[in-house]
Amino acid sequence: MKREATAILVMLAAAASVSVTAASRPSDASTQRRVRGVITAVDPATVTISPIQAHRQCVTGRIDPTRTRILVDGHPARPSDLHITYTVRAELSLDDVWMTIRVDSH
Repeated sequence: MKREATAILVMLAAAASVSVTAASRPSDASTQRRVRGVITAVDPATVTISPIQAHRQCVTGRIDPTRTRILVDGHPARPSDLHITYTVRAELSLDDVWMTIRVDSH
């Protein structure tokens, strides 16, 4: 009985350490979100995108002039070049700053 209890405790401790290790590893999903959709709101400091998947909520992020990379049809662009109804692929960091916004206006 004592051996079985010890074996169970050892297995539980091993499982707990694996869970903690897996949770502490960063992954792409934990560092940024990828969004594909249509721009529904634009102002100089933020952009809101409605994902193509209808069941997902709109995503709003800030534009940081030093961190946000904007491309329109593959060419570098400014926030003022973004327009409502443009189809975009974008990446949002954990601090809600857009890292990249790629527009295909064709």
